[in-house]
Amino acid sequence: MTQLAMDILTKPRLVRVVSNDNDRPSQLSIVRDSFLKHPGTRWTAYQLALAVGVVVGRKVSDSGITARIRDLRKPQHGGLDIRCAKLPGQESRVYWLEP
Repeated sequence: MTQLAMDILTKPRLVRVVSNDNDRPSQLSIVRDSFLKHPGTRWTAYQLALAVGVVVGRKVSDSGITARIRDLRKPQHGGLDIRCAKLPGQESRVYWLEP
């Protein structure tokens, strides 16, 4: 596991929104914290899904992560300016928050 993934999993949360699952942070709060703690870092939905899955203790889909990213762009969830670009020669997209 990379140091960046370890930081996401072990450092205190900036915002903690608790899900109904045994006082674990929600997917939304984990994705939000990832972007806020590491602005400028480019993430694929797959990378975020792995990190979120470790924290919540179950597999998380890429489509679920992209839905949380869409949520974070909405004013009621912070209105973050999360950018997106397609990787050259691949179907994957990368997402980042401008520093």
